[in-house]
Amino acid sequence: MKRFFVLLPIICLLVGCAAPTAPQSETTGASTAATQVSVPAETAAPTEVSAPAQTSAPTKATTPAATKAPAPTKATTPVTSQPKNGLVIKNGKTYYIKADGSYARGKVVIDGIDHFFAKTGEEVLVVNPWHFMPYDYSPNLVTFYDYAQYDEGNTLDQSCVDPLLEMLGACKKAGHEVRIVSSYRRQSTQESLFNKKVDYFVEKGYDAEKAREEAAKIIATPGTSEHQLGLAVDLIDSSYPYLNENQENTPAQKWLMEHCWEYGFILRYPNGKTAKTGIIYEPWHYRYVGKALAAELKNSGLCLEEYFESLQ
Repeated sequence: MKRFFVLLPIICLLVGCAAPTAPQSETTGASTAATQVSVPAETAAPTEVSAPAQTSAPTKATTPAATKAPAPTKATTPVTSQPKNGLVIKNGKTYYIKADGSYARGKVVIDGIDHFFAKTGEEVLVVNPWHFMPYDYSPNLVTFYDYAQYDEGNTLDQSCVDPLLEMLGACKKAGHEVRIVSSYRRQSTQESLFNKKVDYFVEKGYDAEKAREEAAKIIATPGTSEHQLGLAVDLIDSSYPYLNENQENTPAQKWLMEHCWEYGFILRYPNGKTAKTGIIYEPWHYRYVGKALAAELKNSGLCLEEYFESLQ
């Protein structure tokens, strides 16, 4: 019995140590098992499926479509528009399409108004005593101060400013000094100049009608002046500041008459052409018509009115 009581603590110690160890080991095992079951490979897969490549792909696919959508609009935007009656605007120039589909040349009457088209088809504005400027004409005016006679500078349509400055620069490089004495004129300015000239002839003894007729040969009737187009300039040799026929004998004017066509300008009122132009000889008045037409007129010796008559 004594041996039993001696061995009893030892037995209890052995049993007590064994009992706690087994549950801890099972708990650990169960925890590990639970972790493996709750986050298996199959569980991770659904997470990847909820945000797969297919989900982002449609988003990327629809974005390029939206970006490319404006392209057809640009592709279908025409460079040619058709405002009315066969008149078309192409790349900033006006043409007239005939019934056979070709571009018109020469004079064409549209809605009772004369229009003039060069050999290449584009419209050229012609104003003279028989043709008034378009009622809705609006030049794209630019003011510049090069070669200006007055402090307020000069104003012209933007299309002819650079060619003019290039021409006058070449003239200066050739040793000649030029001044611009008149450029764009408003309607009120043209009326004032014209009325003063009418008064001049009335004082000379002309009746009112004859005075206006004579005045119109020197100062264009308001509405028929090329200065109102913003495409014409009066140029003088700085050494001779007078607007008379002697201007043709100055070095600068001789150079301009010879070379103006190279820059798209013509001497608008040549000597001996008054019956056609309606204006006296003015060896100082230059009109911008573009290089192609200026070259044709130079080679043909025709004034602007004669040129369009030749196309009929």
